[in-house]
Amino acid sequence: MRDRVLTGVAVTGFAFGTATHAWDFLRFGWWPYRYGPVGLTLFSNALVLLDAVVVVLLLTRRRVGLSVGIAVMMLDVVANSYAWRVLGYDGFDIAVPIQAAFLIFLLIAWPALAGRHCRV
Repeated sequence: MRDRVLTGVAVTGFAFGTATHAWDFLRFGWWPYRYGPVGLTLFSNALVLLDAVVVVLLLTRRRVGLSVGIAVMMLDVVANSYAWRVLGYDGFDIAVPIQAAFLIFLLIAWPALAGRHCRV
């Protein structure tokens, strides 16, 4: 039961990320961060697909999904922290702490979800 709840929280987080990045893409198009470097924009656009892939992996290959999800969240926290603190985009002042907390959740949940006998 615990594994299902932890997986459900992880899936919900990445599904929310997929929806958020898709919504940003619909509102702002291919270049949502006009003030920032190209890499930041490309990464933001890629998160629509990356977050969705993590959802599928968490549901089908939990250990792989968790590994990819942690990598995606690490990159996301770094990219958004850069946009917030270096580029001065205050729109991330709420998002970065929430994303960092979600990353910490994934790291704490790792032993339970990536164990040798993990099942969905």
